[in-house]
Amino acid sequence: MTVHHVVTGALVRGDWLLLCHRSPSRRWYPNVWDLPGGHVDADESELEALRRELREEVGVDVAHIDDEPCARIRGGSDDLPEGRLEQGIWVIRAWSGEPVNL
Repeated sequence: MTVHHVVTGALVRGDWLLLCHRSPSRRWYPNVWDLPGGHVDADESELEALRRELREEVGVDVAHIDDEPCARIRGGSDDLPEGRLEQGIWVIRAWSGEPVNL
């Protein structure tokens, strides 16, 4: 059984929400707008993965992350070749650096 453990950050400033455009050549959900984030590596916690992914994808360092996500999404099936998705979504309101598409 494959489980895709994913973390995402909703970067919010005032009434703005940052979305990233996924490349048309991506295997999963190509050419769509999405929250920045990615897979959790085997040796890291969700919060460590979220900090790493936000640095890698949009070049920001998060000032504060709540211990628990604001939402969790679970989907897929053990019977599907793609496996299951387990995704945590955190609201991020404080960071350093100006977001750019890296």
